[in-house]
Amino acid sequence: MTLSYIDLEAFKRAHTAREPFSHFTGEGALKADRIDALERDFPKLQHAGYLTLEEVKPTGAFAEFLDELQGDEMASAASELLGFDLRPRPRLVTIMRQCPKRAGRIHTDGKSKLATMLIYFNRAWPAGAAGTVRVLRDEHDFESTVAEVPPLMGNFLGFLRSDNSWHGHLPYEGERKVVQITWLESKADVERKKRDNALAQALKGFFPKRKPAACPSLSSTKAGKRAGMTAQVSARQCVGSALHFVRQNWRLVLSMAVLGAVLTAALIGVSLAPQNEIGVAVRQGAMLT
Repeated sequence: MTLSYIDLEAFKRAHTAREPFSHFTGEGALKADRIDALERDFPKLQHAGYLTLEEVKPTGAFAEFLDELQGDEMASAASELLGFDLRPRPRLVTIMRQCPKRAGRIHTDGKSKLATMLIYFNRAWPAGAAGTVRVLRDEHDFESTVAEVPPLMGNFLGFLRSDNSWHGHLPYEGERKVVQITWLESKADVERKKRDNALAQALKGFFPKRKPAACPSLSSTKAGKRAGMTAQVSARQCVGSALHFVRQNWRLVLSMAVLGAVLTAALIGVSLAPQNEIGVAVRQGAMLT
């Protein structure tokens, strides 16, 4: 089958490597005569981060491109490059237009992912190294670079997930258009990731975007005098840091909130309980087994 938007010949020319983990890189994934239409129909997303197709609802040429991306032809090309048959595996496509500053931290991907491929949609990239994805040898820093892919139109990176599939990019905040297709272990994993993503986007609505700010620590009086400054702590900066923490760790915060609600309900139940031995023991702090 001939594809209208994806140039499979670009994947035949791709550079492949098995160290430090199986990956491939290349350029020209998008047919030149279709780029204008793809750029026109790329979703006008305002939310930062990756969104699922259910959240984006793509249309036009971009929707047709996504159909090709999820097809067996693309799965076969990626399978050949990675040496792993991805064709029977369920697929999840996510799209990002606005890149949050926290994105790009060095990571390996979750264990439910088998393989991932990224295709970029940016005409130019004046930010240089910032936002340019790197294949890394370890998790310590960005200096252990094995390969890098600027997020320019039609550039791509694919890799098999492993315990050492370290990758990431230097911090960048702003427009950075990319489509990600992930092959997962099971359909249940696909549905779980969709639910997680929808919940994450919903929670972001409760925490409007703020410029991250570090909560400064009090320096010693002696050190402050040497610097010619007095130690000061900004309440606004501390609040900003707290909100930034909540936005990045929403699963933990939500779990703690649920736990707190359960414990509160239990304590209220005890306080209303009859004056029996169990109620008295619990209120006095005794542990019953």
